[in-house]
Amino acid sequence: PMNILILVLRGLGILDARVIVVEQSMVALGQVKSWAVGVLYRRADAVVGVSSGVSQSLVDELALPPMSVLTVNNPVDTDRIRTVIEAPGPTSDATPLASRWEKLPSPIVLTAGRLVPEKAHGDLLTAFAALPEHHRGTLVILGEGPLRADLEQHARHLGISDHLWMPGFVDNPWWFIHRADVFCLPSHHEGHPLILLEALACRTPIVATDCPSGPREILGDLPGTRLVPIADPQALATAISETLDHPIRPDADLTPYTPTTIAQQYADVVAQVLDAAPPAGS
Repeated sequence: PMNILILVLRGLGILDARVIVVEQSMVALGQVKSWAVGVLYRRADAVVGVSSGVSQSLVDELALPPMSVLTVNNPVDTDRIRTVIEAPGPTSDATPLASRWEKLPSPIVLTAGRLVPEKAHGDLLTAFAALPEHHRGTLVILGEGPLRADLEQHARHLGISDHLWMPGFVDNPWWFIHRADVFCLPSHHEGHPLILLEALACRTPIVATDCPSGPREILGDLPGTRLVPIADPQALATAISETLDHPIRPDADLTPYTPTTIAQQYADVVAQVLDAAPPAGS
């Protein structure tokens, strides 16, 4: 909506500025909306998708010329993450979360993200309930959102409430991710999930859905990571069990995602826009 608003304001002459549109997630609109948004986006000075999948969805859904859509990934500050994972344990409302963490039954399966439908935390709850007894230690869900009550009810229905810990939003999720046995991303769709880059920086084994888009672009066939079909809790459970049986800490080259690298790519986009004439009709 913000992208559309800015482009409309410029089209009306209210905003006198070059406009670079950045899309963070897959585009899926109805035919009429896709046509209208496509008309607006063609008036942008540049269109950027944060992954190849997002960029391709802009081409497919909005009928944008392929060469007009650029891809610039999200950055991850690995130096900061590797510093804070060794910091003193986090607290929340004066509660020593680290002390609570140390008392959790292991192994620990962890995920992080807003409690919203597209993150598919319900699939992860179902998968956790299907794990063999010796793998059913604790499921930790970091984050807050409108589905908290529904997820807690689903856990009660599955009989795993005693194995679930949902501390809400935490300032230093990387401290927990680094200490988990498996990080899991059960999403039904993503753009370019920063949390996977952060889990790689923490060198935590990863199980993720092969959703459109992002996870496959980031993980590929990297040892210590597994991709499974979306909306398939049994496949998720199997991959988690296999990871717990044969844990490998992934060792990924995150150099292409450093803030300096990504900032330079955006600087190049800005320079390209400033050197070019504004689109017709702007």
